[in-house]
Amino acid sequence: MPRISRDTDIYPISLRELEVLRVEDITPAMRRVTFGGAGLLAHTRDGEPVPALVSDGFDDDVRLILPDPETGDRPYPKSLGDGRLDWNEQVNDLFRTYTVRTWTPDAGEYGELAIDFARHGAGLAEGWSASASAGDRVFIAGPKNCGAHPSHTDWLLLVGDETALPAIGRCLENCPAGHPVVAVVEVPTRADIQDIDCAADLDMHWVVRDEGGDFTEELLTHVRGGGKLPEGTPFLWAAGEAGRLKTVRTLAKKMGVPREHVEIVGYWRRNNAVAEGAAAGSAGTSSISPLMELYEMAEIAPGLALRSAAELGLFEAVDAASTASTASAASAATPTVADVAPAV
Repeated sequence: MPRISRDTDIYPISLRELEVLRVEDITPAMRRVTFGGAGLLAHTRDGEPVPALVSDGFDDDVRLILPDPETGDRPYPKSLGDGRLDWNEQVNDLFRTYTVRTWTPDAGEYGELAIDFARHGAGLAEGWSASASAGDRVFIAGPKNCGAHPSHTDWLLLVGDETALPAIGRCLENCPAGHPVVAVVEVPTRADIQDIDCAADLDMHWVVRDEGGDFTEELLTHVRGGGKLPEGTPFLWAAGEAGRLKTVRTLAKKMGVPREHVEIVGYWRRNNAVAEGAAAGSAGTSSISPLMELYEMAEIAPGLALRSAAELGLFEAVDAASTASTASAASAATPTVADVAPAV
């Protein structure tokens, strides 16, 4: 049985250069940068064809290759000629992975792609987004995986902190009318609660951190305290700080949610340093992370091999090993396997 019941389309990772069209603050802690440009369409780069961008899934992500904050240089991964890109050490140090908040292919001349950045006060992406303005240019790669909307079960449970909010917001906006949904989202302050258009039958729980709120506690209270849940089998999608999501995994098992209907993604991992990876939809990156090797394998490995690895529990085993060694991790936000491995 497949690890996740959502259908997923997998694409080669294509590099494209985009231009900042506009920057706006959605809330005090969330800045949205909208990109455009001919790079969103099919074109040729370095003598090789680049297909038009595709982003159909609510949790699609791209790699943003940001300018060097000290030199202003803009390196990018060159094609290796075999379907892979050369993610050398210099480029690895300058990319961060972010969720596509919206993709509007019919907007303007080329379409528009928006990415939300959580304003957490530190890090490469935070620094870039804080000073970004119209006309700035960046390279992006991806999306690689586009997963179907998880409305194929009786109801939907969405859980996470503000790093999951871009994906959750897109998911809610794309929900079929009347589909039952329970969402629990933690934000820093009450001013960071967002207005999200949603035609679903939505039971929304905003949890405010500076008022003592915790999304895991809110979820436990709602489920264990007799909160009204829709009938039938749910699909559970959760993302955020990896350590806190262990509670959600345990709850999913106690609720009896089938394993193939549970998708829990550690977007970042906290340690004693400032968690640079705690950015909206950001998995965080590190050029020394051994888990990045899984992602590179996924760029060229056949889908059947990836499916077999998932069914054998390989990804979970590596994730467990990563969790055990968190204290010695060099990055403030080392990606988990769920961050870097495709859904298969």
